[in-house]
Amino acid sequence: MCTKGSDYARKISSPTKVLPLPPRPLLLHPSTLQILLIDLLPLSIPLRTP
Repeated sequence: MCTKGSDYARKISSPTKVLPLPPRPLLLHPSTLQILLIDLLPLSIPLRTP
């Protein structure tokens, strides 16, 4: 069990996992637009309701 835990931590800290997810592609990714819309929805709902 300990070897699996260290292997899991090694995968997380490995640079190969970090490099494919830099901030620039995330800004261009459409999923970020959905996240922004979800974050802004609660702010726009009170404005629409009378």
